Parts: sequence; structure tokens; C-alpha cells
Amino acid sequence: MDLDTNLDNSALKYGWVSMDGGYEVTKSTGIIRKNLEYLKRRRSIINLVCRGYQSGGTLLFDFDDTFIFIDKPKDWTPDNKKFRVVYRNEAKVWMHFVTLVRKVTADALKCAMPQELYMLQRRSHYRVLLPSESRVSFTYSNDEEYRLAVKDLSVGGLLMYTKFDTDIPRHGHHIKNLSLTIPCHDDIPGVENGVLTVKVDDAQVVREFVRQQHPMLFCYGIRFELSSAEEEKVLRYVRQRELEVLRKGLNG
Repeated sequence: MDLDTNLDNSALKYGWVSMDGGYEVTKSTGIIRKNLEYLKRRRSIINLVCRGYQSGGTLLFDFDDTFIFIDKPKDWTPDNKKFRVVYRNEAKVWMHFVTLVRKVTADALKCAMPQELYMLQRRSHYRVLLPSESRVSFTYSNDEEYRLAVKDLSVGGLLMYTKFDTDIPRHGHHIKNLSLTIPCHDDIPGVENGVLTVKVDDAQVVREFVRQQHPMLFCYGIRFELSSAEEEKVLRYVRQRELEVLRKGLNG
């Protein structure tokens, strides 16, 4: 991931700067060392990620002014010279930095001190795009059932849409008995036969708008509160999609 050459270098040296793609980045040596100290002190799990490879959980066990030292994963191969170190910080936000392997021993990787640190920006309810086959069904007036396509999802709501202007509930109205189905092959609760199902008893339409470009779409923002079990399903699904963002190529 290349930094925009127009970024304010002074800001990068002392704090965080927003980037495209939902990231913030810093070159602050103080912030970088603080994160390395957190990983070392807390023995927090890290993953090493590069094209075609993701390690199991491992540890950063030491660092100095020039190098960091990582327990060598059991499946490490000599071809992996440049990779991302991916982890969650104390606030459970995804972080990563890129490093180069300088030396490989029987049980450790000696790697270059990272020069940049990336943080995935988090909203209170992080939204992820859903596969185009995702659908939501619900009931409204006189228990009539509707079935619409779904654009995105968070633990606080979703965006659904249709090509037809029907008598779907308008802004402020409540809908009942939502059943969301998402194609999914992750090993998370609620997945059966390649489909994740999420149930919601009650929800509210909090936004409606028309996307004018072809094809015209009638869109509805839905807000809901999930039960603990359903929230866990959505959180696990969202986390998997976040990790996929971090798994993209080093220049992605």
C-alpha cells in the first residue's frame, strides 16, 4: 500500500493521517514502538500475511532500534521475504505493518523495524458489503411478506433495495420478522449448507432514497437491535470480511 506523496510528512511523523481505503497511517516512531511494546508485553497473537500465505497465530517476542524478532511459524517457507504483520490492538481494532525478513533461524525471524503503521478505521457499526445473492424477508402491513436484495450489513442495521417502487414501509415505519440470508462458507455460528441466517424480530426504516443511475434502485436503510446470539453471528461475519481486506496483496 503506497502512501500518497502529497500526505503531510510532519503529520505522519507525529500522528495519524487518513488514507483512501478506510485506513489511517503513521510514521511516528513513538506510536510504532508503543505498539511493538504492547505486542511484546501482552504476548498478543499476530498473523503474518502475504500473497498466497497466512500464518497461524505467532508472537513478536522482542525488538530493538533496528529489528523485530518473531517466533517462526511452523509452516514458514524461505520464499516469504516481505509480509504484513496483522493484529488487533487493545481497542480490538485491526492494525498492521509491513516488514522484511533479514535473517531466519531455527525458531525465529529477524525482521526490519517497521517504518509505517496502519490502522483500519472503525465506525461504531462497521459496514461490510454483502454478496449479490444476499436477501432479506420481512412482514409489514397485514402481515404481507416482502423479499428484497441487501447491499451491506453491520451489527446495527442493513441497506436493502429493490428495482420496483412498491408499498414498502417508509421512513420511520417498523417492519417485523426479518430473516437475512447471506451466502457464506466461514466456520461461524449460524452457517448451514453455505448460508448464514440472521433473525431480527423488529426493525425500523431510518432512511430511504432512489439511486438514479441505471438500473434505478429504491433503497432503504434499516436499523435494528440484535439479540446476543444474532449479534455474535454478525460480528463474526464482519470480522471475517475485515480480515479479507487485510489479506489483500501488499500493494492492494
